[in-house]
Amino acid sequence: MKVEFWIRKALRTDLGPVGDLLVTCGLPTSGVEQHLAESYAVALATAAASDHVIGVAGVEVYGGQGLLRSVAVLPAWQGRAVSRSLVRDRLAWAKQAGLDGIYLLTIDAAGYFKRLGFAGVDREEVPDEIKACNEFASLCPKSATAMMIRLGEHSG
Repeated sequence: MKVEFWIRKALRTDLGPVGDLLVTCGLPTSGVEQHLAESYAVALATAAASDHVIGVAGVEVYGGQGLLRSVAVLPAWQGRAVSRSLVRDRLAWAKQAGLDGIYLLTIDAAGYFKRLGFAGVDREEVPDEIKACNEFASLCPKSATAMMIRLGEHSG
């Protein structure tokens, strides 16, 4: 039997499982609670005894731009297009929300995000509203790669 997953908007009740997932994947949890039910999505396994969170991704909105963060998938589910599906879902959400572009910081996944259409960008080119958020200002190291995608260029 093939195990499937589905994606839905995150709920406040997902905070515990999402926090556990982020910790498992070595990602920061700070600030997630503030945006979770507003602009995050979760992937759930449907063949489990009950649906359970296997992945997460969020877009935090700052002015007309967004910050993609907390893209995480349980290790047992990696390599099954869960992350790609979550990122595409959040890009479609951001485009529908009227955002112009999405930025992100990554320590070790620049190649992955490049395959999804993101391009490297100098931190100085990042809009001030995004640079001021916790992710840019303090959560990610200065050595993290900044990337962005213009939503008009994203085909879904």
